[in-house]
Amino acid sequence: MNSNLENDEINGQNLIKLIDASINSEDCSKKIKEYDIMPILEDPTEFYRIEQNHYLLINKLKCKQFYIYWRKKYFDNKNSESDDLLNSVSKCVLLINPNFASAWSKRKDLLLKNRLYRQEMEFNDLILIKNFKCEQAYIHRRWLMKRILSLNTQDNEILFLKEIDFMIDTLSCKIKSNYYCWSYFNWIVEYFYSLNILSDFPNILINLLEKFGSLVYRNPSDNCVFHARLNIFKVLFFKFKIKEIENLIVNELKQNLDLIMRFPNFITTWNYCKYFLLLILKVPQTLNNLVKEIETFRDDLANRLPILYPSFISKDIQNLSQDSIRDFFIDFSGLVARFSENSNETILAIMNSLSKKCQEAKEQYDACFNKWFSEKYLKGNVDDKECEQLFKIYQKCIKEAVTEHKIELWNLPSEYEHSKKHFTKNDT
Repeated sequence: MNSNLENDEINGQNLIKLIDASINSEDCSKKIKEYDIMPILEDPTEFYRIEQNHYLLINKLKCKQFYIYWRKKYFDNKNSESDDLLNSVSKCVLLINPNFASAWSKRKDLLLKNRLYRQEMEFNDLILIKNFKCEQAYIHRRWLMKRILSLNTQDNEILFLKEIDFMIDTLSCKIKSNYYCWSYFNWIVEYFYSLNILSDFPNILINLLEKFGSLVYRNPSDNCVFHARLNIFKVLFFKFKIKEIENLIVNELKQNLDLIMRFPNFITTWNYCKYFLLLILKVPQTLNNLVKEIETFRDDLANRLPILYPSFISKDIQNLSQDSIRDFFIDFSGLVARFSENSNETILAIMNSLSKKCQEAKEQYDACFNKWFSEKYLKGNVDDKECEQLFKIYQKCIKEAVTEHKIELWNLPSEYEHSKKHFTKNDT
């Protein structure tokens, strides 16, 4: 064995010993929290080092040679009966290339012998914190979770909350729209629900919704977050009667409206509003409890629609988000018709009323946008100074659209009182 290969062997063995010692340590302050692969310019011959806060840094300048050596050793020894050897070679290749499916599969065989599932979960944590979109690591984690739960341990609630916290507080903060992370999150919620092993599971989910509050406002364009939130409500609707979570549904309707008002250009906010109402309509037997709340939501949304028009005209004509609101208006009409057979007459009347309001709003919006686009933008009458005062242009366009269609304006919310003078019957 030449010196380079011998160094790769020693570096790999030392690295795995360090990681295993960290995983097995009961002292949390000594555990490796995260690792990364970057050049160590101060000493290019150094393979790895421990930085502050137990951060493992692997030298990128030596990774290629190291990976080639351990990948070859893996294929040469993957049928070996030595557990220590399989543990070392599989971990070495996965640290550098976590999408190596064969190595994950070999680790499953190894774990079926020693049943060190909890320790493997910590190794999986380390991989995912660095490679938070690694599909193979999430697949392996699902298998691990099933094996751990099959042991009938008594700490299922702690295990569930730990997984949820890891997904939300650690991985979802790395990058938004992490499909693999949120797909695993949805699977965890549905899997624990299917096993029915948590006695207080509904209340745990209700508390979890509070944690989601900041996420939807921080990443309003992240459809995965809204999907996960909707998935929690689906489980709650199966666990509770609507009357038991009436306040929760009312608060969600209010938050839907607030999200639309804050982020009207994001189709995610409109879609979530639509699908949440659709979810309520799927549970017709107790809808009478929500008649007043849904009617209030309809009136609030209808009253605020005119305020949203300015948000749908952008300075950059290529980034116009007009389809988001128009799709919502169109889909909402079809939404009511699909569930008319299962809905009582009162709910149906409320939904049809809102659908009609949406159609009127769409016509006003189309007129407003087309007038601004044809008379201002295409004729080149919008200079930089005018772009900075687009709100005034919006007000004028809306006023003209209302005059043209002779549609009586709805009452504006109090927070927009300062704009109300532009929308009076005397002016029109």
